[in-house]
Amino acid sequence: MPLLNQEIATYERLRPSLEAEHPMKWAVVHGETLVGTYADFQKAAEEAVRRFGRGPYLIRQIGAPPIRLPSTELHEPVRPVSPTAPSMDAPTPHLDQEIATYERLRDSLEAEHHLKWAVIHGETYVGAFPTFDDALQEAVRRFGRGPYLIREIGAPPIHPGSVLEQTLHVVR
Repeated sequence: MPLLNQEIATYERLRPSLEAEHPMKWAVVHGETLVGTYADFQKAAEEAVRRFGRGPYLIRQIGAPPIRLPSTELHEPVRPVSPTAPSMDAPTPHLDQEIATYERLRDSLEAEHHLKWAVIHGETYVGAFPTFDDALQEAVRRFGRGPYLIREIGAPPIHPGSVLEQTLHVVR
């Protein structure tokens, strides 16, 4: 089975009970197993990395509403992935330049924008945003499918095997 299809199918099978019992918490799914639910993304990511290293595993916010983007900017649904993981639908973009730019700016970003979400494209720091959704919308608006790096400032990097899967729906 292709990467993460099993985890996504497991999440979808469990979704009704998860939404009833754990709304807005973060689920970690590995294979056909719900690993657990967590109060925030950071705790879910830490447990997933501790148990499964680079993955694969799915981290998803339970019951989160879809992100809506104008149809002039996207022509098909896409899934955002973790700040360092490539899209599963496209060739793997190399983010070495973006990661190097983040590392170069790390001290000032952490001092000025701790726990906000940075968007970096090539050697350009685009900005810091209060939420992942805000960062994603700006990155997609400016750069389409990328490559670009979206990373929570001050949080440890998320390994490429972890994926935050949230379906984007195009507003028509």
